[in-house]
Amino acid sequence: MIILLLADLPFYPNVRVSNDNQQIINQGESSFVVYKGHIYAICNIAERSTIPTIPFSRSDDLGNSFPINYNFVDNTTGVTWHTDPVIGIDDSGYIHMIVQFYTYYIKHYLSKDGGLTWSDTSFVTDLSTGGDVDKPWMVIRGETIYVSWQEFGGTSSGIKFARSFDRGKTWQRFVVDPLRTGITALSLSKSGIIYLAYVSDNLYFTKSYNKGQNWTTPIVIDYVSYSSGYGDRAPINSISVYNDNVLFITWVDSRNGNWDIRGSYSYDGGNTWSNSYIVNKLVLGGQCKSWVSFDPYGNLHLMYYHTSSWPTSSSSKWSIYYQVSRDSGKTWSSSIRVSDTTFLDKAPSSTNGFMGDYHMIVTDSYFVYVIWSDGRDGNQNLYFSKAPINVVVNYEKSNLTSYNEEFKIYSVDGRFIGKFKNLNDIRLKKGIYIIKSKNWILKKVQF
Repeated sequence: MIILLLADLPFYPNVRVSNDNQQIINQGESSFVVYKGHIYAICNIAERSTIPTIPFSRSDDLGNSFPINYNFVDNTTGVTWHTDPVIGIDDSGYIHMIVQFYTYYIKHYLSKDGGLTWSDTSFVTDLSTGGDVDKPWMVIRGETIYVSWQEFGGTSSGIKFARSFDRGKTWQRFVVDPLRTGITALSLSKSGIIYLAYVSDNLYFTKSYNKGQNWTTPIVIDYVSYSSGYGDRAPINSISVYNDNVLFITWVDSRNGNWDIRGSYSYDGGNTWSNSYIVNKLVLGGQCKSWVSFDPYGNLHLMYYHTSSWPTSSSSKWSIYYQVSRDSGKTWSSSIRVSDTTFLDKAPSSTNGFMGDYHMIVTDSYFVYVIWSDGRDGNQNLYFSKAPINVVVNYEKSNLTSYNEEFKIYSVDGRFIGKFKNLNDIRLKKGIYIIKSKNWILKKVQF
């Protein structure tokens, strides 16, 4: 019998993104983008009410290391509470960041030097309405930036949308739905159709064919049943599109008593949707903070948090899991663990175990990338892993002993032991060994 002690193959060993050496903050919800060998990541912190910061990290080797780390602070606002950050990149490689300051307003920042400095600061939201804003999201195409958020109170409540055609210098703002508020999710199709979903009393969906100027009448995808608990506090939804017509959406739902990841797909651009269903293969305990992403080949990738305990508490042990669908969400692979280890939620109990409301999975032509908040170090820090697209799409854990390639086995001190085609053929003394193959990175295995 083989027991994987670290992340399941084919995910790489986890890399710590953050560099909070003093262990004084707990990093929460995160956003990241991949561009030409670089990874740019940002997050908020659980202590945002007393410490003004958005931690920024950069990798120049596709996540093998994150040597650039610093705390971004905008002291001009006079607001301590920096939160709900989102990062993106345009076709020139310029980085765009939006940050929410308490619930007062949302600001945009531009960096032309890989996140070392920021300029062209602007207000995304309209300060004259006097409303509270929350949970922005952003997508970018060319020089055009699209942002959605919810706004309540003041003179103009509802689901809001803004666009900028000049890389964030100026903004045009629109009301998408004046009757409802809720957490929004955005996706942009190949031809430029904007898809917007939001969780209110139900899960709603609308789209725009003219860059957000006008929106279709919102339709209901499904009802939403959600109760917050330790470690999760919002039915975060995520939407992704392949080409123009294939869409998939996930959200956290507790209609069956515990948290599950529910999903629904559309093959006609969102005009009609499938009946919702539980996406996660792990059904015991709680599943939350899901995110989906179509790769350029049409495969659909999912990440989510999992704990086997229910109800959740400060003693719940968490892991990050991954699944892939090769048919746009009709069927899913078995679950694969991304995190090297289980971990406790180390965010302060006063925040009800705030590990962030959202974390992302990102895909390109080569890799699946995941970043999440993890308590293995005694406080919450961001961690990263990735897996090759060509391997993970065709991978099932049941193939571990029959995968048609050569395995090399090493002792823990690096001594080469031998080559094998089938792990069941290995006869070794009980202990810890290292396995390596052409497509898979080093992993510790116990025989």
